[in-house]
Amino acid sequence: MSWGRGITIGLITFMGFITFLVVSLMRHKVDLVSEDYYQQELDYNHHFDAATVYAKTGEKITVKLTESALQINIPASMSNDSIGLQLKRPDNELQDLNLRVKAQPVIAIPYNRLKKGQYDLTVTGKFNQQKYLFQESVFIP
Repeated sequence: MSWGRGITIGLITFMGFITFLVVSLMRHKVDLVSEDYYQQELDYNHHFDAATVYAKTGEKITVKLTESALQINIPASMSNDSIGLQLKRPDNELQDLNLRVKAQPVIAIPYNRLKKGQYDLTVTGKFNQQKYLFQESVFIP
């Protein structure tokens, strides 16, 4: 076999591989992280300010996985108003969960309301009349 034939076979194989990748990736369904992405980017300063308020409180929200539920522990100083909980699935927006709950020190979300996988948890509320924001990534077994 000559060099020319080997190089031609190699190029054709490489082009076939690239074509296969392009076709297979174009068929893959991709959900946007959020539908109102641009509006969220415009509101980024508000989110940053709220996260700064949370950092300055000195209190920590903790997230635990118990046998039957996702447990969110909120310090007493932060649990004096209603609290917004948002659990977003990065891979499937149909499984997102948005809750507005009455403030309490322990909030439990049973696993039967959640599918297995990774969620981005966002907790919002008020501390000393200022909005705070807490974010954490959670994996539901």
